[in-house]
Amino acid sequence: MAILKKFNSFCSDAASASKDRGWHPTVGPFLIIWKYLMGHILMQCAHIFPAKMSPFFHRLRGVKIGENCFIHNSVIIDEAFPEQIEIGNDVRIAAGTVIIGHMRPGKELRENYLPTRVAKVKIEDHSFIGINCVIMPGVKIKEGSVIVSGSIVMSNTKKYTVFSGNPAKKLKELTPLKTEDVG
Repeated sequence: MAILKKFNSFCSDAASASKDRGWHPTVGPFLIIWKYLMGHILMQCAHIFPAKMSPFFHRLRGVKIGENCFIHNSVIIDEAFPEQIEIGNDVRIAAGTVIIGHMRPGKELRENYLPTRVAKVKIEDHSFIGINCVIMPGVKIKEGSVIVSGSIVMSNTKKYTVFSGNPAKKLKELTPLKTEDVG
């Protein structure tokens, strides 16, 4: 009886997830199950293989990733809505970072207080995200932004600026190095 109850709950979740995407109620749940299975396998491949391979597997999942990016193999990119994540060129994302393109609270909160939120996350060119950061849904990390390790980014950043904290706040603006500093 408990197995049947869990199966019904699983089917209900799949139907709800397909409805969130606007998919047909008959075919949608099957597509969701297929998408999650394939996405989960590809996510595991991104974690198992060397970090150089990580962008390849995330691209197969639907994440838009530019050229010359480093994404550590321990980075978690939204499993449910990978297509909501866009990463520009020459971006570096360090170990343990989590990038989330959706928020789906439990039934009580979802129905009465906090609806499901699905929003694009964009990490623009030349940005650097330190170890163990969290990037929340709807955030745009502007070109050349630096996110200090352990930060939780809940709002947009500014170009070539360092952000730190929980929630992340502007720490300082970056200034170009002088020729003698480059050495």
